[in-house]
Amino acid sequence: MGNPEIQYLAQCYFHQDYDLEADSPVGIIRKFRTAEATPMVAAVREAIRVLLDSGASEQQMAEVWLTEAGAQYDPRGDGLTVSGWLRNVVDELSGD
Repeated sequence: MGNPEIQYLAQCYFHQDYDLEADSPVGIIRKFRTAEATPMVAAVREAIRVLLDSGASEQQMAEVWLTEAGAQYDPRGDGLTVSGWLRNVVDELSGD
């Protein structure tokens, strides 16, 4: 897997019961930000930035997030693009 940091976020926080742990996907990201050590948060944020800056298509980003990383949350079900969701994740992890 080419994105172990993204995989960590996806598998540890966006597992099949993620929706029982916070009232929204953004709430899960906030939980991750407060629960994890600063270097891990920074590493995940940077890995997502690299993916966003890579020129990957929406389909490729969906493949990374859902298939390779194994996330159970598909932002398209909430009317978001995968790239839009990942930008939101970066913003949340930046404290913006």
